[in-house]
Amino acid sequence: MVKTSFVFLVCVLSGFLLTIQLIAFKLLIKQATVEEPTAWKILDQITVAAQQYKIPLFVIDQLLLNYIKQGDYLHTAKSWPKNYSSKNVNHHHFSSKRKFYSDFISYHQSSNSLLSRNRECRIFCRGESHLTHLATLADSITPETVIHFGNYLKDHHSLSVITLNDIDSSLLHLNLHVSIPTHIIIADERVDIRKQSHVVHIVILYDRVQGNNWWQAPVKLNEHHERILHRQGLKKTEFRLPYSSAIYDKTEIMRTTIDGLRIFLPHPPKSFLNPLNDKKFIECDRRRSNEFYSENPKDETPEANNFGKKAQTLLTKARQLIEHELGLPFWLSSGTLLGFYRQCDFIVYSGDVDIGMWADDFKPKIVDLFSINNIPLIHWFGRPNDSLELSFLMGDLKLDIFFFYREQDHYWNGGTQAKTGLKFKYDFPKFTLCWTDFIGLLVRIPCETESYIEANYGKQWRIPQRDWDWKSSPPNVRPNGQWDPNEWSETIRLIPMPNV
Repeated sequence: MVKTSFVFLVCVLSGFLLTIQLIAFKLLIKQATVEEPTAWKILDQITVAAQQYKIPLFVIDQLLLNYIKQGDYLHTAKSWPKNYSSKNVNHHHFSSKRKFYSDFISYHQSSNSLLSRNRECRIFCRGESHLTHLATLADSITPETVIHFGNYLKDHHSLSVITLNDIDSSLLHLNLHVSIPTHIIIADERVDIRKQSHVVHIVILYDRVQGNNWWQAPVKLNEHHERILHRQGLKKTEFRLPYSSAIYDKTEIMRTTIDGLRIFLPHPPKSFLNPLNDKKFIECDRRRSNEFYSENPKDETPEANNFGKKAQTLLTKARQLIEHELGLPFWLSSGTLLGFYRQCDFIVYSGDVDIGMWADDFKPKIVDLFSINNIPLIHWFGRPNDSLELSFLMGDLKLDIFFFYREQDHYWNGGTQAKTGLKFKYDFPKFTLCWTDFIGLLVRIPCETESYIEANYGKQWRIPQRDWDWKSSPPNVRPNGQWDPNEWSETIRLIPMPNV
């Protein structure tokens, strides 16, 4: 009897233990079959590979940066090592920052799964987009490393890697056609689109504007590239970066951990959060400039060089006061814009600097700010709501500010003849604003530069014209009435300058 009871107890206990084992086994099977989010998985593969090749990747995606701002990630972020770069790595030597690299690899190898870390993917897996934008710096990566990095992702993770190259436009004026890597686009074509495929876009940023800014090359996809992205369900409208060239303010890069991924962040991120239309960049065409100077030798006289230096100083000061202190946009206009577009320089015989502003941006403080900075007002024409034009003087060089008025189908600015009160109107096709590097300064220009210039100077703008009458020479000028003499004290102000 006792023996029978013992056997029965052993059977019950064995059955209980077997049941526990089966339940545990089912849980393990269930966990194994739960897939990590596609976005997290591909970002994990890419960021780990980037660390292996010492490529610092930082988030420049507007959508993600806005989410990140809401968290505490920047508060816990640390500055990146200054020499953290694939350029500091060779077969025999790692930089003194190798400990950071080793720590990262150890961290990843110890828990290389989102599931094993029991974490939620709160930032990178929101599912609102098929795309994540990252960036790295050209100073931190070599073209050879770009190739090895792409091959690693193909060989070890079976990812599709598109590497875009372009000609370095900053060297064209030297007749050097140097190809540089500009974009890396990565996708996993094995993922069923119904399972939310994901594409990672890495921008390689280059120094521009005397090293004060980062430049993004245009995104130039061929038909094969577009088909790959189309198969991922990615539309062109989902890009949260300009397809054209773009410019960004340099900022500090901080390293942090988000959703279990070691990643870098720009701090502050403001430049990457600006509207897309406020990032577009157009470089001066040095080939056009060289062609112009081959037919019209550059004036290298001391007087010409002196004018160029003074004009650059005046434009630099105007940029500081208007753009930085008042936070208002302005752009190169009239002869200064023509000089930029035609010869990448000032037109010496123009004798002044010309800029444009929106009339609804006018503030009386502009006059006060220039005056206290030793650039006094010398001419005031018009009213803020009609034909406003201001002229300032720094030393013996004049700055003209033309205020533009926006109509439904065109824009215009006005002019006034001081001795008669006659008004003139200059019509321009509607335009948008882009950034450019002009004589080492980051300034705005009309994106539609040539149509703007043709409106003002006609089809023959390539030919220098020293005899120019502002009241009759421009193709876009037309009479616009006359100021009543009773209004002259308000609309025609000529401020005498004291003799120095």
